[in-house]
Amino acid sequence: MSAAEEDAFLHHWQVALHLLGVHDQYIPATWADAHAQSDQVLTPILSPTMEGKELAEVLLGLTAQIDLGVTRGFLNEFVRYQLGHDIGDWLGLKRDYISAATIKNGWPLYIKFREGLLPIAPVSTKLFDKLIKGIAMAFLNKGESGKTTPITIPDGNRAG
Repeated sequence: MSAAEEDAFLHHWQVALHLLGVHDQYIPATWADAHAQSDQVLTPILSPTMEGKELAEVLLGLTAQIDLGVTRGFLNEFVRYQLGHDIGDWLGLKRDYISAATIKNGWPLYIKFREGLLPIAPVSTKLFDKLIKGIAMAFLNKGESGKTTPITIPDGNRAG
């Protein structure tokens, strides 16, 4: 990210925290403050919970509505790649070593492609990009549209 994008993201985060009711003294003013706060109050108390496991299962199981669970191993490994193996183990995510190797080698290349840092992108990168967009649109739109995504804004928390 550029410095301007980092500043914008931090500001977005600050506004969201304020709107969620976090007291201003707990909202980091800089990225250095955010990292220090995380090291002080998040990392030492981070641990698995039943609610976290259940939420992860719900979220990771959503794609099974479309692909009958075919991508679950890939999703498990992507969570492990992004959050680390400790958290993946806490969530009880089953290992898929083929997906793990694919992500480890392919994800950095894909990010470079998306950021325009590859002068020549492999055909597989462009195909993967189209596949991800297609899956996302099919899931978000329930197969009804390739151009729009209906969004329902909840007006309550955990209704029912």
